[in-house]
Amino acid sequence: MKKTKSKNIGIVGAGIGGLAVAIRLALKGNRVTVYEAGNDVGGKLSELHAQGFRFDKGPSLFTMPGLVDDLFRKAKKNPRSYYQYQRLDPVTKYFFADKTEFSVPSDAEEFAQKGADFFGVPSESISKLLKRASKQFYETKEPFLEKPIHNFFSIFTLENIPLFFKLPQFKIFQSLHQRNSADLKNPKLIQMFDRLATYSGSSPFEASGILQQTAHLEYNLGAFLPEGGMYSIAKALKQLALDLGVEFNFNSKITKINVHQGRIRSLKVGHLEQPYQTIICNADNHTAYESLLHNASTHIVDDRKEEPMSSAPLVFYWGMKGSFPQLDVHNILFSTDYKKEFDELFHENMAPLDPTIYINITSKVVPTDAPEGHENWFVMINVPPRDKKDNWFEKREQLRKLIIQKIQERLGINVLEHLVFEDSLDPYTLEKSNGAYRGSIYGNRSVGAWSMFKRQTNQSPINGLYFVGGTVHPGGGIPLVLSSAKITANLILDKD
Repeated sequence: MKKTKSKNIGIVGAGIGGLAVAIRLALKGNRVTVYEAGNDVGGKLSELHAQGFRFDKGPSLFTMPGLVDDLFRKAKKNPRSYYQYQRLDPVTKYFFADKTEFSVPSDAEEFAQKGADFFGVPSESISKLLKRASKQFYETKEPFLEKPIHNFFSIFTLENIPLFFKLPQFKIFQSLHQRNSADLKNPKLIQMFDRLATYSGSSPFEASGILQQTAHLEYNLGAFLPEGGMYSIAKALKQLALDLGVEFNFNSKITKINVHQGRIRSLKVGHLEQPYQTIICNADNHTAYESLLHNASTHIVDDRKEEPMSSAPLVFYWGMKGSFPQLDVHNILFSTDYKKEFDELFHENMAPLDPTIYINITSKVVPTDAPEGHENWFVMINVPPRDKKDNWFEKREQLRKLIIQKIQERLGINVLEHLVFEDSLDPYTLEKSNGAYRGSIYGNRSVGAWSMFKRQTNQSPINGLYFVGGTVHPGGGIPLVLSSAKITANLILDKD
């Protein structure tokens, strides 16, 4: 990497991507200022405290913790002095439509053996898939997840030549569901591996088979939970940034990114303008172009990719009186017809009539997240991105009844008898509170083989403007957001 002169850099948004890129740039001696509309860091990775309960409001699955630790080690700090985490076992508990249950062990070999016994398939089928997922993840990690991709031709480099000969193995022109079906045979096992498409807000029936490598993150490397919940990651990164001299301005909403003749000029914060030649936008890229760059200059080049949007969340935060031993930290109550669920979600633009329900209960391993004798339930289903005609007050109540009914039927738990606290998050409130365009979690979703080339690029055509976060390359989820921060920081540091 070239030796660079110190820059004065402004960052819009203090989400995980904004924090990580601020740390990387501060480590190289740059003056970094972060502007955040809210009163603290985290973005979608926030928390809720009420009546003795603590909930993570956003992301709840933590994989590849080494990527977070790496930021502290680059600063010659001990990550365990900033935050702690533990490995979860089991990883996830699945509840199928026929009321059978399967818990995925944290050890991949044990998973293959127990999976073979439960699903009636050879253990080698599961082992082979997991080993191939691992191999392909590391083969594609550098060119696709750690390097900028401006367009399809970006991958045509000398070092990538060996990769082209392996492309047929990745089955990029098959859907994830087709690939899983060929490898696993058993419908329940296929549904388990199909679910991994939802980590990018996508459908396994549309997403490329290359996403099968996502299985490596959860089923090989395992799932983890930080002490103090997921929000402790954001708090730890904030403290590291402060230790490195990053300046934070909270309750500072950016109203405009000023551009002159195709180049960044300044940030408008309230009625004040702060001059910058380098700006990193950690806001949703669609929201940035519509709200921050709209009419900023006649020279703006808008490189948004108007592709199909990812799913949006409907979340209920339920404080539940009692203990529910049939549930673990991560729980999935599957729909009966997965194909129908995704057709309704993405092609009929309606909330599924039989949604898959995700229940996360951190108090299972962090007792202080709920009062004694209680549990903190994070209950989520996927819904379509917000339509302007949507009445989310009515929709939320209808779907709440549907979720409660399904939990009663599947688990025998009468939610209303145990419910002592309730709050919620829907696409409308997510868009309003976090600027998530139409309430979509990850921006564009994965559809077909070329989706990776259709995400918002990290480097904008506007000179001096960069993007970071879950709606840009390489994608959503904490590991990929941290990768986007690395890519964006390197683009800036390598630029003269």
